[in-house]
Amino acid sequence: MKKVYLIGKHSVRTPFFYKCYLPHFANYGYEVVSNASSVDYLVLGFKTDFYSCADKISQVLDDNPNAKIVVLSEEPLWDSLWSDGFSSSTWNITISGKEFHYYNINHFTSDAFEYINIPYFITTEDKYFLQYCMAFRRNAALKEREIIESWSRATSVFASIAEKRLDDKYNKSFPELNCFAQSVYRSKLSEKLFNRSGFFIQGKGWHSDLPRQKLHDWHADKLQKLTGNVRYVSAIENTAAPFYCTEKLFDAYAVLGVPVVTEKQFELSLVDISRDSMLITSGVDVDTDISRINRKVEDSVSALSYKNQIEKYSDYFSKVENLHVARDYFAKRFSSAISEL
Repeated sequence: MKKVYLIGKHSVRTPFFYKCYLPHFANYGYEVVSNASSVDYLVLGFKTDFYSCADKISQVLDDNPNAKIVVLSEEPLWDSLWSDGFSSSTWNITISGKEFHYYNINHFTSDAFEYINIPYFITTEDKYFLQYCMAFRRNAALKEREIIESWSRATSVFASIAEKRLDDKYNKSFPELNCFAQSVYRSKLSEKLFNRSGFFIQGKGWHSDLPRQKLHDWHADKLQKLTGNVRYVSAIENTAAPFYCTEKLFDAYAVLGVPVVTEKQFELSLVDISRDSMLITSGVDVDTDISRINRKVEDSVSALSYKNQIEKYSDYFSKVENLHVARDYFAKRFSSAISEL
């Protein structure tokens, strides 16, 4: 059994941290240990953790020079903004005169995040699957006419729940890597709609400086507030990157809203989803994209395609075994990526 030791505060954002994944990793010969001696891999979740953990890493390597250091990053935003060398499978960092050689596993160096039915992110906690099971069962029972009527009755034209980021430092793209920054674009979209009647804009920096993740269950709160109350829901991620997709897309369908995504996001991140069931924006021209949001939903979206999409999700999320299959699928891919280092 290969031993994995998690190090650094961001290691909680790696697949080896989630308890639900540990049995699956064990099936592929990996165990997470609490003692760093004799480990095979030191796993960090973010390159910046080297600075706070350099002494500890040095101690481990002094005793066990064969241990490999891996930055296993779930977050393209962290990689593209604050991690030089993120697109290389191997890189070096020097701290206080000591050089560390490490490996990168992320959305740009590995196909480990490639998915078939649901993306990695929503397999990390049971709550997503359970909440979607109930939401999509309810939505799938609706007829096309009832879906259109719900859009017509909605009190909000558009909803966006995302941190306000207008600073240019967040607008860093790498087209050659299929990495496109979207934080500034989606914030500019929200900024033009903020405090206007019929537009629901929330998130850190808009009404409060507290992140929504501080809520007891921020995800359930979002679903409760938006269900049946909104036409369009922003599913725009902070970054368009290969197979990077979080809960945002599924939340939009779950609350009976139409997902809003960018063209780059649709091309790079989404799998087996009908274009006609969502609104795809330019990701560049805010004014033009807002004018499209202000049109009748039926002018941009096929209610039939939308119904077919939620029926597909209703069937998928109704079978809890699909969650176990998805976790095993990703555990196998991450295990394979690490074994090849």
